[in-house]
Amino acid sequence: MSRLKLFLFVTLLMMNINHLLSAPISVRDSLQRELSRSKTVADSLNIMYNIFDITPRKDQKEIGNELYEFAKANKLYDVQLDILRNLSNLYLIAPSDSMHKVLIAETELVPESDDKKMTKLFLEIALNAKQASNATEAERQYRLRELMKEYNEEPSNDLYDRIRQLFNLCIYLGTTTHGELYVDYANKLINLINRLPQEYNPLRNMYYSQMGPIYTANNQYVQAIAADKEQLKIVKELEKRYRSQGRRYRNYDANYYNVYRRMLSNYSVLSPEEIEDYNNQINAISRRNSTIRNDIMHNQRSTIYYLMATKRYKEALQLLKKQIENPVNASHKRQFLKLMMEAAGAINDKESLLDATMAYNKQLEEYNKLKAAEIYKELQIRFDINELRNRNVELELEMRNAELQSNRNMLRIFIIAGVILLIMLVIAICLYLRTRKLAKNLEKSREKLQREQENLITAQQELIEARNQAESANKMKTQFIRNMRHEIRTPLSAVIGFSQLIVDSIPEKYRGDMERYSDIIMINNEMILTLINDVLDTAGMETGTIKLDPKPTSLQQICSIAINVVEHLANPGVIMKFENEGDKDFVLNTDAARVEQVLINLLKNATKFTSRGSITLGYKVDKENKQVIFSVTDTGIGIPADKMKMIFNRFEKVNNFSQGSGLGLHICRLIANMVNGEVSIDPNYRNGARFLFIHPIS
Repeated sequence: MSRLKLFLFVTLLMMNINHLLSAPISVRDSLQRELSRSKTVADSLNIMYNIFDITPRKDQKEIGNELYEFAKANKLYDVQLDILRNLSNLYLIAPSDSMHKVLIAETELVPESDDKKMTKLFLEIALNAKQASNATEAERQYRLRELMKEYNEEPSNDLYDRIRQLFNLCIYLGTTTHGELYVDYANKLINLINRLPQEYNPLRNMYYSQMGPIYTANNQYVQAIAADKEQLKIVKELEKRYRSQGRRYRNYDANYYNVYRRMLSNYSVLSPEEIEDYNNQINAISRRNSTIRNDIMHNQRSTIYYLMATKRYKEALQLLKKQIENPVNASHKRQFLKLMMEAAGAINDKESLLDATMAYNKQLEEYNKLKAAEIYKELQIRFDINELRNRNVELELEMRNAELQSNRNMLRIFIIAGVILLIMLVIAICLYLRTRKLAKNLEKSREKLQREQENLITAQQELIEARNQAESANKMKTQFIRNMRHEIRTPLSAVIGFSQLIVDSIPEKYRGDMERYSDIIMINNEMILTLINDVLDTAGMETGTIKLDPKPTSLQQICSIAINVVEHLANPGVIMKFENEGDKDFVLNTDAARVEQVLINLLKNATKFTSRGSITLGYKVDKENKQVIFSVTDTGIGIPADKMKMIFNRFEKVNNFSQGSGLGLHICRLIANMVNGEVSIDPNYRNGARFLFIHPIS
């Protein structure tokens, strides 16, 4: 491009620079002076990008179009594609989708490359998302069925096209449900996206920006944190990339603030260090960004999450009462009520606890209705998917039957030709009669074979149907148990809360029996929750759906937590102790939650059969053999020798009349297998029972 053309283009841009009126005068003047003095394409491009970044979002379209034309004139293809993606985001709120179609058409003018393929795919997905948001419910359901048919019956071998099919399916599926079915397809989608070649992938950004809120809404806090960390990584990489390109005014405060606030809302799975770090990040953003500061002051959500995470329940409860009726927090009302119940219960504010519980129950009724409708729609979608699969099986069987019929026809032709050939070659009557007899025997064999083939096809169809029914029933069972686990916990908590309120409302002299009944309710509540958790953990470990999350973990902390959880279950007079207390700590790379689960189950088992004496938890670090040996020793009744191997089986109990489901020790063995370790009984110990849990040191 000649200097004259460059000068004319820069002059044209400066005539349209009125979009910078909202920017600081000094910055605007500085950029104008830099642009007027620019003599190279690279310098002009850098300044124009800074102008685009500093312009308010509502005014960026015209600047973006000017920047696109500049890149197009100079054949800066990567810049063209980048601006097309930015313009797509700016046109998301437009009532018409015509501009998205224009942007897609513009990508065809760029030479073939991986960046072009990804940009075109990005724009097509954005267009599809816009159409889905503007469609009626009937149109969405029709489009969803078409996309499922395309994905299951017409799978593409091209990676980009396969991602397009699955991303569009997830968009329409997300308008109906965010349950297990949606998450399954979303997991398949990210596996495909990660196969794309580029270092920075806008599709990954689009994916994780959707999945973080969805995982949070489904109470899948670990997955939500993982998705948000990926989102942070993408934003940091993008910020670093643009800084290196000289883009000084690209601001990501809103991106960081939304992600950090959502991560704080999932504080139950965060470490204390992470909680403090994310809160400090939000405070730093608010100090430098007045818009974020005003948002924090207006809705107070990040402050509430931090107070709850740091157990400052009294302050949190006061803020919750003020903010729960704030219209801007309407979509978080059920979550706020749940936090109010937790905070009020922690500080024993019975009046607030009662008010929050009653309001939460009303919200829960509405939520359950919506959840039931969502589950019904998801089951309908699963039914439609099974119908598509059955149709594919039927088509395949029809093709096989047609092929079989063709083979039969060929067999008939060969038989007839053979008979004719024999008649022509051999005139003798005896040979002719013999040939007829042979033909009859062959016909009988053919009919027998045909009957056997028909029986085989019938059996095959029955097996396919039985398999599909079994798979569907298993998925429905798993979904039902998971829903029950979530939904049973809240009503049981309400039962405990109200039972305690009833006891507290009775005069002191009449409380004796009522307190005993309340204790019985709490004990049985804990038994129900333990049974549900054990059944789900067993199923998840045996099917492989539960995965380990190894991290550096303190052995002192793990053992102390296990002792604290079980100590109150010990019989009167039984001493529970930790023999390594005060020893030098050792850090083990493992899944702390699963190791704690093993130790807690072993300690609980010991409390059931130890009526006097002691229960001791300890560990030994064997660096020579690269393993840690945990031990739980009791002075109870012991375990018969013939039961030592059977006790780790499912539902196996030493005493069938004792409490428990018989799953605790079985879960211990499953977890030991998952960490490549071993759990066993020390046969040489005679004063009770000693369980050993060997964990390898990686």
